[in-house]
Amino acid sequence: MSHLGDRDGSPGGPVDEIFLDLDVTPEIPWKVALRNANARCEAVICLFSKNWDASYKCKTEYRTAEDRGKPIFPVRLEPTSRQDITSEWQRCDLFGDGPKTVVLVDRIPVSF
Repeated sequence: MSHLGDRDGSPGGPVDEIFLDLDVTPEIPWKVALRNANARCEAVICLFSKNWDASYKCKTEYRTAEDRGKPIFPVRLEPTSRQDITSEWQRCDLFGDGPKTVVLVDRIPVSF
């Protein structure tokens, strides 16, 4: 298994540069947290799934990054319709036949 940085809360290193919406706490409104993260980011990696496509919040985050001219890297985790919001961009598919890779995100295994 691979790890997406050391997310134990200790400061320093590249992990401080990674924003996951899992980092949003109840003390900070969701829209404010996303606006702040979007303002300081250089690019957005969008992990796209059917659940993502059904989420108004995810689409808002995507369009905000697009409106600000941020490079967007859509990564599809499962097959989706050809006309989804990310079809405007070149995208990478992390699904198909063959071996799977497991990555830990906040100690939760995610396979693709």
